Order: sequence, then C-alpha cells, then structure tokens
Amino acid sequence: MLELEYFIAFFSLICISCIVWLHFRSGMDADMPSIPGESESRQSCARSPRRSNPRKSKLKRVSANRSPTLIQRGKDCCSTVKDKSHAAKRNNIEGDDQIAMMDADETVQDQMEEDENDQGHALVEMDSKKKKKGNEHESQRFLWKTVPSTSSAKVSSASPPKDFSHPVYKKMSLKNGLINRMCTLELQRNLQELNLNNQGSANVLKGRLKNHYKKEALAEAGLSSEVPVHFDYLCVIDVEATCMEINPIDYIHEIIEFPVVLVNTRTRQIEDTFEAFCKPVINPKLSKFCQQLTHISQSMVDKAEEFPVVLQHTERWMKSKGLGSKHSFAIATDCSLDMDLYLQLQCKVSEISYPKYAREWINISKVFANVYKTKRVPLRTMLDNIGLAFAGQPHRGIDDARNIARIAMQLLEDGAELKLNEKLTPT
Repeated sequence: MLELEYFIAFFSLICISCIVWLHFRSGMDADMPSIPGESESRQSCARSPRRSNPRKSKLKRVSANRSPTLIQRGKDCCSTVKDKSHAAKRNNIEGDDQIAMMDADETVQDQMEEDENDQGHALVEMDSKKKKKGNEHESQRFLWKTVPSTSSAKVSSASPPKDFSHPVYKKMSLKNGLINRMCTLELQRNLQELNLNNQGSANVLKGRLKNHYKKEALAEAGLSSEVPVHFDYLCVIDVEATCMEINPIDYIHEIIEFPVVLVNTRTRQIEDTFEAFCKPVINPKLSKFCQQLTHISQSMVDKAEEFPVVLQHTERWMKSKGLGSKHSFAIATDCSLDMDLYLQLQCKVSEISYPKYAREWINISKVFANVYKTKRVPLRTMLDNIGLAFAGQPHRGIDDARNIARIAMQLLEDGAELKLNEKLTPT
C-alpha cells in the first residue's frame, strides 16, 4: 500500500513538470518574431528527403547580406593580387633591380590608397601611376641602351630562329656522329690535314673539327656561317684581394691588384694591358699567406693608392682607348667572384657606386664548357685542355688575366660566340 502511494506521487510530479514546461515553451514561441520564409523552408525540407548543405546556405546568406561596397572591395583586392603576381613574374623574367624597387613602391602606395580612398578613385589613381612609372622606366631602359659609355651600348639583337628542317643540318649531324667516334690520333690527323690547331684534349679537338665542318657545310648550302661578334673589345680582369690561409667568416676582402688586359675581338690579339696595385684600408697589413700566394709584397701596396683613385685611373685608361665611345666592349673574367664578390664588396667598403659597365660580364669558363662540352673547370685546366701552358706567375692578377685572354682568343678562333652570360647579384 505504501509503495502504491509513492508511485502515484512520483507520477503526479512528472505530469506537473511536463505541463509547466509546455506552458513555458508556448510562451517563448509567442514572444519570438517570425523569420520570413521560415515556414516555406521547413515545408521544402519536409518535402525533400535530401538535407541541405548548412555551409553553402551560410555562404549564400552572407553574400546576400553583403553590401555592394564590400563586394567591390573584394574585387579590387583580387585585382591587386593579380597585379602583384604579374609584377613578380616581370621581376623574375627581367631580373632588373630598378623594376623590383619600383614595383615594391607601387604596391605600398596602392595599398595605402585603397585603405584611405574610395575603391573606384583608388583604381583610377593606381592605373595612372602605373602608366606614369612604366613610361619613366621605359625611358630609363632606353637611355641605358643608348648610352655609349657602357659595355651594353652595342648588343646584337636576338637572332631569328633557325630552320633545322634544311637538309644541311642532317648532313652536319651525320658528320658530328663520325667525329664523336674518332680517337684522339684520328682527330689530330684530320685537324693537321686541314691546317688547324691539333693541340688539346679530345673534347676540344672534337669541338674544333665540328665547327670547321659546320662552317663548310653552311657555306655550301648558301647559309650564313658567320658567328656574331657582339663587342669590339674585351677587358679581361682578374683581381687579387687580401686573404688569410683560413679566412674568418666575417673577413672582408680588399682588392690589392686591379689589372685589365685589352683584347681585340676582330684581330684576336692583345692590344694593351693596365695594372695597378691598391692600398687596403681595413686590413692594411698583408698576411704571409697572401704575400706568398700572390707574390705581392707589403711595400707594393704601402706605396699604392687607394681603390677609388685606382678605379679612376683605370677608367681614364679605358676612355683613352675609345672604349664606350668609339668602340663597344665587355668585361670578361674566368669566374663570377671577381665582379660579384670582390669588386662589389670593395665598392661598398670604399663607399663608391658600382661601375655600370661591370654590371654584366662574360664568364669565359661558362663559354668554354658550352663550346667544348666539358664541365666547368679552373683556369689551369682550361689551358691544359686547349694545349697551352700557363704563362707567368699563378695567382698574380696581371698574369691570370693574360692567360684568360689567351683562352678567349682561342675560343674566338674556334668559332665561339662571346656574349654577356652573367650579371651582378644585388645584395
């Protein structure tokens, strides 16, 4: 009997709780405002067994409530991103430091204008500024190409693509296959019969013989066999700098010898040389290792002038030869360190501007590897491969420059095209 009373009391409590909850729920529904279209959406959901994507519906609601100004701002941001991507592509293709700096300034200014002004006015101003800066940049590039005092004053235009469908190229390919199967003795014998230089490694001999038959075949076919000569003169430079046997990581190299060997690309002869020693400032005392390596004594640099004065003397000598005015010229080295490291670092130490004519140069070792199909090798190995002995004292600037010039003259003799193939790396 007592258990029945407990059960009735518990059941009554549950019923009362349900009644109170339903009453409270109905009151809340009556007070809440109705959402337009809610009944239709519920009916459509009830009719369709497929559930709608809540993420997609949320995006639709956000886009529907977004104002036209916000939509226009989003479009402008997209166009800005596209402009930035096009500018980055242009920087990678041209590799011009001035273009990169101008594009960076444009990006900052454009972003500021978009934040401060209306989007339509910002776009108009951005386009006008880009056109103005683009015209200024084009004029600078045109002036740079027409200034006669730089090595880039006379650069041949890109040659038209060759028609390799001509039968002569098949003939040349068969001839090259025969040459590739020749041993060194056969190569030397053939070159001797043609009154050509038969000294050098097998790769050099093959390249020399192939070039001869190439010219011969093209001439017979009535095609041009002339190799374009881009510059009247080459200024071969090989600087020497301060060093230690083990250079510290923060060691600053200073130029102590600045030589120039002038090569006439038409006659393939050395016409003149220039040599000057430089007095270092940061490390005025040469290490014993540096003196033994370069054979430059302490007294030679002590009585020498500092680099800015030496560079002025060098440029005065170059002008006296008509370089940059009467004759076009290019800097030539056997590696990139002379221009890209030593000269650039020295100009920063001396607080002078880097010479414009040395921003691009010819890396002879690159040309050597391309012509003779070899790996990039140092100066002594290049000389050995073409059958020449090193003349002078190794690691002495003027002697190294003379030997690099000998390699350049042999490349010209073997039909190589000497053109700018390296440029200054901005730091």
